[in-house]
Amino acid sequence: MLNVKLPKQPCGRRESISNRIENRAPSSVDFDGIPSTWKHRVFQAVLLAFVFFVTISGVKGGGLGRTRFSWDAVADPAVSGYKVHWGTQSGVYNYSLDAGNVTEVIISEFSEGVEYFSAVTAHSDTGEESDYSTEVSFTVLPMGGTATPVITVAPTATAIIYGQTLASSTLSGGAATVPGSFAFTTPATVPAAGTASQSVTFTPSDTLNYQATTTSVSVMVTKAAATVMLGNLAAIYDGTPKSASATTDPAGITVNLTYDGVATVPTNAGSHAVVATIVDANHSGSASGTLVIAQAMPLITTQPTATDIIYGQTLASSTLSGGAASVPGSFGFATTGTASGGTLGGARFSWEAVADPVVSGYKVHWGTQSGVYDHSFDAGNVTEVIISGFSEGVEYFSAVTAYSNIGEESDYSEEVSFTVLPAGGTTNPVVGTFSQSVTFTPADTSNYQIVTTSVNVTVLKATPVITVAPTATAIIYGQTLASSTLSGGAASVPGSFAFTTPATVPVVGTAAQSVTFTPTDTLNYMTASTNVNVTVKSSTTQAIALELLEDWRVRCFSPEQTAAGQAAEDADPDRDGLVNLAEYALGTSPLEFTPPLTAAKNSNGLVLTFERPSGLPDVLYAAESSDDLIHWNSCLVEMVVDGPVQTMRAIDPLTSGNPARRFISLRFTQP
Repeated sequence: MLNVKLPKQPCGRRESISNRIENRAPSSVDFDGIPSTWKHRVFQAVLLAFVFFVTISGVKGGGLGRTRFSWDAVADPAVSGYKVHWGTQSGVYNYSLDAGNVTEVIISEFSEGVEYFSAVTAHSDTGEESDYSTEVSFTVLPMGGTATPVITVAPTATAIIYGQTLASSTLSGGAATVPGSFAFTTPATVPAAGTASQSVTFTPSDTLNYQATTTSVSVMVTKAAATVMLGNLAAIYDGTPKSASATTDPAGITVNLTYDGVATVPTNAGSHAVVATIVDANHSGSASGTLVIAQAMPLITTQPTATDIIYGQTLASSTLSGGAASVPGSFGFATTGTASGGTLGGARFSWEAVADPVVSGYKVHWGTQSGVYDHSFDAGNVTEVIISGFSEGVEYFSAVTAYSNIGEESDYSEEVSFTVLPAGGTTNPVVGTFSQSVTFTPADTSNYQIVTTSVNVTVLKATPVITVAPTATAIIYGQTLASSTLSGGAASVPGSFAFTTPATVPVVGTAAQSVTFTPTDTLNYMTASTNVNVTVKSSTTQAIALELLEDWRVRCFSPEQTAAGQAAEDADPDRDGLVNLAEYALGTSPLEFTPPLTAAKNSNGLVLTFERPSGLPDVLYAAESSDDLIHWNSCLVEMVVDGPVQTMRAIDPLTSGNPARRFISLRFTQP
């Protein structure tokens, strides 16, 4: 009698009565050539069903197979044996076999390929029988077949990097109904990047009775790092797009290029940020750089020409015309400051001719040390020459020699020094033709460089401006203009005045005579001319030199004029500002306009020069000066030229008062 009496389970019910089924690993032992099957244990007094995953093969040569049934013994002294029940329908057991008190039995005569359903009961020696264990089903396979384990938990796989095989991924976890191990089915496979299902094979430890089975696991494959190398990062603008190049390691990977953040390939000159990004399912990587498109250099096809300028004018006064380049643009002087000889300047040398018939030519010598002339230039028989090639800002020392036609050479002339000024300097350049830098500025300055060329600019001599004409002293008929003294006069540059034709003998009277102004700087300035009035007195001045005032009055005025008061000492009938007494004192005509006297300032002070007949008995001469026309001071009156007509001058030395504001006056009185 069983210790535990449980209600009988309905046929075909597969759940355990009190405990779960524990599957035992397949045995590797054959009994009489019959392969092992799954063995199921029964705990306590309840039998559990057998689950057959692999049936037993049929006997060779026949269609009937045998199957081993095994179970755990029931730990109850009342149990004396066990019965195996089976049939071809679930819960309907048409057959049974009393196995006695063993826990394993082999039963023959199962048809191959037929599904059977089976359960086990325990019984006592008095015939009492327990309920059915959980039902199991099985099918007898043909001879040589093996059982297939059930994978109850799939393993997990670690991530790998693209390029690695599945063998680089580690499988962990995983379980099956029998002992064994998991491995990738194709470990040499190199999967693409991403997460994909990969086949895993479970290999049972008992490969004799169990066959391998497969499942799948997810394997994450991360992208492999690739190297990007940028190239073609330097180009010159030509109006077409300029793209960078990119190579990869590994080679042949697609790369996406952007320029300044966009995909458009740049055309214009400048610096453009380049970013190369790998676009590939299995690789990642990027690189950055700078694409520099340099400005193109225009080609000047025709040089411009420049108009002449005058000494003292800047290059801005010269007009550039003509000129062409390979692209649109304009020409202009590189500097519009005062023209000069450029980096290598020119200098004009001039000297006086040597009055010696044996002299056939001259040489100019120069150097950068005084008295040391390591360069020379044969000027031929001219007395002026322009020599180029002097460095700007360097002081040079120069001298000239004369030579004969047989090679004899004179001593050096007196040495002079000079320095060529840089372009744009504040000092005027010498007159001549020099190369000047010209800039071509393209209309498109973004993509084209500014280039320079040169043109020849001729600097002509300037004409001085005479701001104040000089005055001339009177002469006596028969004297040449050279006898007249010029005083005063001023021009825009330093220089001196002289009669243009000093040998001329003018007629009596006052007439305009040509005067030439010769600048001190004859290299850069031309001469200028103006006119001055020169009074020519007749020789009768000498005859009347001792004439008394009363006699002079009778000679000069008619009785009617005298009666009309025109002969009085303080009368001024010709309205020239000189009263009759002054006309008598100066020997001028009281009835003809006499130009006013003009004072001049020189190293002696303020000087008033005048002429007078010698030895007039009825007049006294005096000179005074003032800076306010109220207070007057006496001035020195001295003779310059003695003779029948004396040249006199009154001098204010400007040693007192206000020298910037000064008046000088002649005073005539009767004794």
